Amino acid sequence: MKSRMQWVDVAKGASIVLVALHHATLMFSKVGFDTGLLLALNDALKPVRMPVFFTAAGLFAASSIAQPWSAVFKRRIGYFVYLFLLWTAIRYAFFAVVPNPQTPTEGHDLSALALAILTPGTGLWFIWALAIFYFGVKLTERVPTGVTLGTATLISVASLTGLVPLGWPHINLPKYFVFFYVACKHREIIAALVSRRILAFSLSAGAYAALFLAARVFDTPLADGLLGFASAVAGVLATCAFASLIADPAPG
Repeated sequence: MKSRMQWVDVAKGASIVLVALHHATLMFSKVGFDTGLLLALNDALKPVRMPVFFTAAGLFAASSIAQPWSAVFKRRIGYFVYLFLLWTAIRYAFFAVVPNPQTPTEGHDLSALALAILTPGTGLWFIWALAIFYFGVKLTERVPTGVTLGTATLISVASLTGLVPLGWPHINLPKYFVFFYVACKHREIIAALVSRRILAFSLSAGAYAALFLAARVFDTPLADGLLGFASAVAGVLATCAFASLIADPAPG
């Protein structure tokens, strides 16, 4: 019998496809292809791409977070740090031989390699972020959930305004932590919403489209923060509901 939560794997797959599409578009642009339509598509998907990934990652994180600090460090935080350092080294070695059109210095700048754990400069930043997110959820374990969730939401909205003086990728931490946290702490609520499938998808997809267009009309920092966050929430729910719709058939 298929698990009730099998749609999570489909949602993860969707987030991987969106991230691959984003990076492929960037690479195509750098080598001279006409990517007008792909850029427009990526722009439309930007509010949902990483929130879906971190939501899916957080849905099964609660059992790991409940373990002692030593186990969390060994099995989660240390594991992601290890993966990040391993693949950073592999990337560096690869691009030392094969030029990277996006970042020509990659593979030739030892200082960037040495500082990668503090300032990731590649698409591997999401692994680094997962280690920090696990640490953050464990650190706030004894703080009332409502307090942490409210604070994380306000910080995310503020970060999405573009006015927070943090560079990439550090600004992504306050932007996306709330999605990992709420999935970790309120998995049952998300699962209940997604279980409505067609209704959840229809309403959330419609809300996403409306909020995305509104953000384009009201192009101010405050609108970017409020509407950007709201559209991300709607987009995550729409993607998860769609994943639930297609999870049962073999093609899904």
